[in-house]
Amino acid sequence: MVAKCANPACNRQFHELRKGRLFVLPPPNEYVIRLSDYCYWLCPECAAKYTIVRYESEVVIIPREEITP
Repeated sequence: MVAKCANPACNRQFHELRKGRLFVLPPPNEYVIRLSDYCYWLCPECAAKYTIVRYESEVVIIPREEITP
């Protein structure tokens, strides 16, 4: 289960699904038993500035302005 914001610099606790942004990033070509192994949440403040992406097997938090179309 998601317990807090995925941004390591933020300590905000997860309380409501409607606040912030939930990401589901299953690992490529791997069998995962628990949904919590690939669910990430950004609080509203962090979600306004950052997004979460997967680069191969690594999950990375990047600033939204770095997203290329």
